[in-house]
Amino acid sequence: MIVGMLDYALSPDQLAELRQAHRRTRDKREADRIKAVVLLATGWTAEAVAEVLLVDPNTVRAHFKRYGKRGLEVLRCVGDGGSVGLRKAKHLVELDAHLQANLYLSPKAVAYWVKETFGVSYTQSGMTSVLRRLGHVYKKPRLVPGKADREAQTQFLETYDHIRNLQGQDDPIYFMDATHPQHHPVLAGGGSSVARSR
Repeated sequence: MIVGMLDYALSPDQLAELRQAHRRTRDKREADRIKAVVLLATGWTAEAVAEVLLVDPNTVRAHFKRYGKRGLEVLRCVGDGGSVGLRKAKHLVELDAHLQANLYLSPKAVAYWVKETFGVSYTQSGMTSVLRRLGHVYKKPRLVPGKADREAQTQFLETYDHIRNLQGQDDPIYFMDATHPQHHPVLAGGGSSVARSR
């Protein structure tokens, strides 16, 4: 026997699997996607489900359509279009390693890298959830104002003059520390960096 309306029919086994998955999940958005499919399959209209879940009716229909094509796993994914790719452990490990070596100013930039690397699309909020799951957070850079130490500068100038007086005509003087052309750097606008939580 098939339960539900003609367009949204599911078998009792499918409904049981969905209900079990709903009980196990702690993610609200995942739970809402599962509820949308279950409610449609048990006779609710897309408009009624949308009103209860505070989403658009087309979103409700899209959840059911994706479930029909790719099964329960697609409802568990946070990314745009129910991306399944990054649920693979090797992709998550590779993303985590990449983020250890590279800083990004936004989840959107990380999502672009994921799309280029794995062919998986994520919205900004979807990528934020993936980053949280991996233990990454946004850290706003902290500006530390430059405070000149007059004594240290005076001592440096005295040492420098002494070295210049001792050097030969062809002896070079090398400076090991780089200098920034701007005394007070400006923090990157709108951006917190994606960094590993410690």
